[in-house]
Amino acid sequence: PGSSAKVDVKLCEYKGGALCVRADKSVADEAAVDAELEEEMAKEFELVRVNFTGSGAAMGHTVKLEMSATFGPGHQHAGQPVPGMTVDDLSVDLKTSNPFPLNHFVQAIVEAGMGQMESKTFPVAFPDDYQSERLRGVTCLFTIMIKEIAEKRPLPARTEADRATLREEIAARHDEQARRASAKRADLAIRNALLDGCEVDTQKTVESVAWAKFGEESIRDYAYSMILEEIGGREGLATQDDIKRFLREEASITWA
Repeated sequence: PGSSAKVDVKLCEYKGGALCVRADKSVADEAAVDAELEEEMAKEFELVRVNFTGSGAAMGHTVKLEMSATFGPGHQHAGQPVPGMTVDDLSVDLKTSNPFPLNHFVQAIVEAGMGQMESKTFPVAFPDDYQSERLRGVTCLFTIMIKEIAEKRPLPARTEADRATLREEIAARHDEQARRASAKRADLAIRNALLDGCEVDTQKTVESVAWAKFGEESIRDYAYSMILEEIGGREGLATQDDIKRFLREEASITWA
């Protein structure tokens, strides 16, 4: 949000540890790192996306799809969603040995040679001895959409050197995620300190712009952006990310 009028901003001290704040520090979870490492080490295949110019998915491919189902014609709840039958990210290997009802999915996909982002609706009749009692003898209409088509390619056996390298990569990613989470909390604490210590004349803006009617939080957001803009101008910093990083470096942060 902005205003054509120049807003008067009186900054508090913000450099050299003048802003004293507390924030919770995120630390990478070693157990999560180890769990991801073991999962990666156990992988025997990688999925390589297939880009088609002709026919679509075929036997031997692996597809990621969205799935939903409704009760079929003749059912007392015809047209209504089947509880528990909506999945956003289902991975299916296109092979003949899939169990029911995935075998019907495979048949529908391969018969049509479905391509990426294509959808198809088809009936599936559940047998009278199906494990879920409410679906026994019921016909449902399944709608699937192919999100991705891939081939499984064998990975070479992992070595102990691979384990060490992988762990470094995974740990670095988790450390970066923790660093970003910590920085976000520090930014919030610094924001509150700046709003408490600085003076921003928002009165003219509040009277002249529509967003101000959304309440106190909108006005505080606007005041904060004006404070950052003023600091950016003084310090020669162009982006909010640069300004926030500068303020974190200048603040005295007590990590909890």
